[in-house]
Amino acid sequence: MNSFGSRLWRFVTSTRLALFLIVLLTAGSLLGVIFESNKLPVIPQLIAVFPLLENIGLLNVFTTWWYMAIVVLLLLNTAACTVAQVTRIRKPAAVNPDYDTGVSWPDGARKAKEILKRKRYRVEMPDNGNRITGEKHMFGRWASVIMHLGLVIVVLGAFLSLATKMSGEFPVYVGGTFRDVHKGYIKIDEGSLFFERHGAFELELKRFSLATDKNRRVKSMESYVTIYTNGKPVKTGTITMSRPMAVGSLTFYQYSLFGYTPSLLLTGPGNQKTPLLLLMENRGFAPNFRFTSNFILPGTDFKVSAEFFPDYNENPRSPKTRSWDIKTPALKMNVSGNGRTLFAGYLTGNESVSFEGYNLSMPRVVYWAAFKVVNDSSLIMVYTGFWTVVAGLGLLYLYVPKKVIIAEVDGKVKAGGWTQRYRISMWEEVREIIAELENKH
Repeated sequence: MNSFGSRLWRFVTSTRLALFLIVLLTAGSLLGVIFESNKLPVIPQLIAVFPLLENIGLLNVFTTWWYMAIVVLLLLNTAACTVAQVTRIRKPAAVNPDYDTGVSWPDGARKAKEILKRKRYRVEMPDNGNRITGEKHMFGRWASVIMHLGLVIVVLGAFLSLATKMSGEFPVYVGGTFRDVHKGYIKIDEGSLFFERHGAFELELKRFSLATDKNRRVKSMESYVTIYTNGKPVKTGTITMSRPMAVGSLTFYQYSLFGYTPSLLLTGPGNQKTPLLLLMENRGFAPNFRFTSNFILPGTDFKVSAEFFPDYNENPRSPKTRSWDIKTPALKMNVSGNGRTLFAGYLTGNESVSFEGYNLSMPRVVYWAAFKVVNDSSLIMVYTGFWTVVAGLGLLYLYVPKKVIIAEVDGKVKAGGWTQRYRISMWEEVREIIAELENKH
């Protein structure tokens, strides 16, 4: 039983197991990046196997049981290696004094003590003893433990992040506020332990702007927002495509989607006014974006098919958008009801249109922008683990432990040294100590 336990412990703490798990984790992460990047070619053969890919978890790799199992196994392996490192370090470093010094005891002992202190060793010499011990930077023995502990924190933080993280994408128009509710997201991914903890924030979009190149391709977007938590503003600033905003465990990103929100006013019989906000969706590809929407006028059975032009060129036969700036907005509409077309034409900001006793106007148009929010309270643990690993690496190579022993063995004074790294350098240092003892400079 003890033999089996020893073999099992050696296996759990083995470097081979760690490398195998790291290779598995890297392969799984690569699959996750490929299949979740939304850059797969849209071909019938690939679409046909999408159900199979979803069943085995390739469309959502980072939340599958097998990926989480690999992370847990790597965590256990790293933790076991850390325990093994602590067990080895607690044992005193063995030093054999093998080199003759050519000096006698106790005069040689007194001189050796002075030399070691001058070289900044911490010297210990028991009363009436025949051995001098010099130690330097012995705390550096714990460097590998600190590094392994950092890796444990990183892996544990990554596991908790996968299990508790929430990421969602949502649109909000200028002047509007998005509230953190599940149904408000256009796409949302939640870890298995997230437990629907929504209501953490509100985002108000105050301003939005975009810049284009000479071919009208959007090259940058910028949003000026205010973030609220518990109904109180906590941060106001700018989010760009390259500069997110962090508020506690929340990180907000500018998503590469935008559009327009015409504000319509429908006036019906009895002068009853009904406001309507449209979220014109982008149906095209750069630089030929098309912003369209299909909806029913509130309080009626009238169906509307609309396309929005932010800078209309006033050519009904060939409508075009001259820029993405809101300059001369126009809404190309087709209103139908009772099996016939009630209106087909353009609604601009300077006029209104009438049909079947209703009047429709467009008093205002603003942008809408899309954002991505990531709620990851375990991210700080990953960063803490990373910097712990960096500290361990620095300690490993800059704070090298050394130990020197000068002892009387069989009537002769001998010296020896030990270090975890740079053993040739340690051997040369022992030779220097011996040379000073013998007054050979």
